[in-house]
Amino acid sequence: MNEQELEDKILNNTESWINMTDLWIHNVKGDKQKCFHKINSMIDTSQLIMKKEGKEKRVKRAVFDNITEFEHGLKFQEEMLRECRLALTKVKKPLFFYNQTIVHTRNEQHIKDMLKLKKKDRILSTKELKKKYADYEEVKIWRPRHYIIIKHLERMLVYSNALLLFIDRANMHRTLDIINKSESKRRIEKIEKVLDNHFKKLEIETLDDYAGIRQWHYFTNIYKIENFKI
Repeated sequence: MNEQELEDKILNNTESWINMTDLWIHNVKGDKQKCFHKINSMIDTSQLIMKKEGKEKRVKRAVFDNITEFEHGLKFQEEMLRECRLALTKVKKPLFFYNQTIVHTRNEQHIKDMLKLKKKDRILSTKELKKKYADYEEVKIWRPRHYIIIKHLERMLVYSNALLLFIDRANMHRTLDIINKSESKRRIEKIEKVLDNHFKKLEIETLDDYAGIRQWHYFTNIYKIENFKI
């Protein structure tokens, strides 16, 4: 069973609340660890809602045309982003360091001219570049001090990517007349506000390291939208 087949089986059997273990034993079957890992990742992206009843964990498919379940999912993502920021602030500072810089021209015409050259002729020393081009910038290359920093940032990315998925779903709901245009607009504005607030707070809480965090987001990662049911 591939990832998509596993996800489909889980979604097709969670229209009402069901115990996670019962879901695996009676409906999904197969590898228990793989099944539970997929269920947890679907909870992280708010495709599933989870509640605890004593020691029992029960899950249900989120129905996003329902305003209450949309709001619940959005609140969950916002809270998880807050927890990720909090975890990052507890890591020993500084989070990033740099041991090299790169210098390059910002003039678009200069860049086009350089691209016409053979690859070996495009590289200039810092001294040569500064002499040849007046409009240049020197950029620090930031590196994380410890792998745990990347783990926290990657975890954070799960929830910010989930919010991008929320936006796609709201657009699809509007297109298919599941929700009206004004409700779609309201949802997208709320989602964007959560994302904006998250990155503003991240900058404030990690001010001395934000240049490294921003560079990591800009250069290191691929932002992906998962397969989803509307």
